[in-house]
Amino acid sequence: MKKVLIVGSSGGIGSKLSIKFDSSGWKSASLSRKIDESGGRLLALEVDLSDSAQVEKAIKRLKQEGIVLDALIFAAGQVQDKLLLKMSEAEWDEVVAVNLKAVWALMCGVAPLLSGGGHIVLLGSGAGVTGKEGQVNYSAAKAGLIGLSKSAAKEWGEQNIRCNVVLPGFLRTNMTAHLSEKQVSEYEANNVLKRLGSVDEVAEFIYFLCSTKNISGQVFNLDSRILPTF
Repeated sequence: MKKVLIVGSSGGIGSKLSIKFDSSGWKSASLSRKIDESGGRLLALEVDLSDSAQVEKAIKRLKQEGIVLDALIFAAGQVQDKLLLKMSEAEWDEVVAVNLKAVWALMCGVAPLLSGGGHIVLLGSGAGVTGKEGQVNYSAAKAGLIGLSKSAAKEWGEQNIRCNVVLPGFLRTNMTAHLSEKQVSEYEANNVLKRLGSVDEVAEFIYFLCSTKNISGQVFNLDSRILPTF
């Protein structure tokens, strides 16, 4: 039976991923701000990803449990939006810690658990490709994910570890609930199909990606915006 670790399993995308993998016969472990012990959980740990000590403790626990993984999916994310010259060091540090530093730490810690190879999927953002005003910390962290993923794909390819980034596009989740309908409409207008994506479709794509054998070092844009070539 295949096993997956979903980081950020209580979020909009993470919860759908948990449902998809569980219903498809996988066993899942989860790391999240909120403990979720539903479904066929192997392990559920409450972790504040901005706290390096908590991340390290979670990695040690995973190793102690001796769980052999087939996939690692990083679906957690955090924003603290502010214009560049008004952003505090604390706001920069926390967003980069959650969206990039914790990913690096977990990838390094969990890689040995991908026995015989496996798939790492990182949830990125179009902001990491084009940049976004008022989101310099988030944009920088998500841009860093792409470099991290491509480098890991090259370093770990001989170990049969595949690493890819998925850009889910704008989705109606708790992370975007604070936006006005006008702002949502603007996101919609930027898509050539003039419609937003769905969390279900993102989960389906990631599940499919984890079943592939020869795809690594790639960036997949899941909405219909035309972004620069990666």
